[in-house]
Amino acid sequence: EVDILLVYCLDRLSRDPTHGVMIAHDLMKNDVTLEAVTETIDDSEFGRFINYTRHLVSKLEVERIKERTMRGKRARLKEGRLPQGTGVGIYGYDWDEEAKRRVINEAEAAVVRRIFNMVADGFSCFHIACELNREGILTKTGKPCHPMTIRRQAMNPAYYGETIFNQTRRVGTKTEKRPESEWVTLPEITPPIIDRGLFDKAQEVLKQRRSRPGK
Repeated sequence: EVDILLVYCLDRLSRDPTHGVMIAHDLMKNDVTLEAVTETIDDSEFGRFINYTRHLVSKLEVERIKERTMRGKRARLKEGRLPQGTGVGIYGYDWDEEAKRRVINEAEAAVVRRIFNMVADGFSCFHIACELNREGILTKTGKPCHPMTIRRQAMNPAYYGETIFNQTRRVGTKTEKRPESEWVTLPEITPPIIDRGLFDKAQEVLKQRRSRPGK
């Protein structure tokens, strides 16, 4: 059913040289021609050897980039700084690029305090999201509020001033929690919007709601 597999260049076929050889073998077995937009592919024995070597070099370069990136992150962590950008950041704060610190956005912070007080008073995340949406209050990315967004906000320790880095990692297409022993707490990155007492009260209410499905 397939005559040609067209890629932009060979390192787009696979970053792993062994995987690349396996793909090329399957293509040959099924009489499928491998073509690249930016280069000519030599299908001789010597050409396949060169392609394997190039795949290997490409993989090594990726590993070197990862290692340099991790060295830079570790150095910034030792200095007490967040080791990477914060994207749009978290609701309630703006990012001070010069100081490399979060600063409170007072308009958003008022909404954050309201959310925590409502959670602590027993209102569901669904109820809170509906109320904020009725009032036209949007998320940091300009989207309507979702109950899961409210829940994540209500469980984020940054709001009482604790900044934790390295809590999660990417595994394939999924995100998983790292062991707490790998977490790094950074002081003086995030000023508190609420106090720890209100945060703890909200956590207790959320925990109770989890133990009573449908409530």
